[in-house]
Amino acid sequence: MENLIKQSLIELAKIANESDGKKSVKKQTSKLIFPIYSSGVKRVSEQEARFLFVRELENSENFKGYYSIETPTSDLYKFSDKDDREFEPKKGEGKSASFDLTIYDIYDEKFKRANFIEFKNENVYTIKKDFLKLLCDKDNTTNYLIHTIKSENSGTIPSIVCKYKETINFIDKDKIISTLKIILFNINKPTQVIWFDNFSEIISFNKEEPERHKKYLEIQK
Repeated sequence: MENLIKQSLIELAKIANESDGKKSVKKQTSKLIFPIYSSGVKRVSEQEARFLFVRELENSENFKGYYSIETPTSDLYKFSDKDDREFEPKKGEGKSASFDLTIYDIYDEKFKRANFIEFKNENVYTIKKDFLKLLCDKDNTTNYLIHTIKSENSGTIPSIVCKYKETINFIDKDKIISTLKIILFNINKPTQVIWFDNFSEIISFNKEEPERHKKYLEIQK
């Protein structure tokens, strides 16, 4: 699974953009490109990462499972309240939410949910609802958050990781029943990916010394 994620990110860093045309193609193997806004600025969303990951699933000879998209959650969630702008996400009430993508294994000729994957793009305002679903919905699963950005300054990564930390503190630890791995990838730094395998790696990330705490994995030469 993790190798497929890495391969999809390699391809994500290669795809061309509409404004630069064919000259921006960097040995990509997919037909996907980034579109542009009316201003001429390249539009990058979470959808490119999801499409390319699905492509890896379909093309992999080693992947023997199945997948679904926009998969309804097993539990109920409430993510907003029209009368309360500061409403915090809740589990156990509201309605079924969804996962961007779900991986299934086969046991006794039946489909069994094995991994949930959420895709995020840029430095979003909050990530609480994603963490709540990924950590608290289904027991004994290893789940993934694939978080892409297209640029960063000295404060971008610490700001994003700070949101991760805040969300970890927000969730009731007694409700956590799954493992979450986080992949943070700058598409314009295609040789590296920041990979958090557990909460302790997130908690130990020091915004005053970000380079010392970044965990890199080489994904492209």
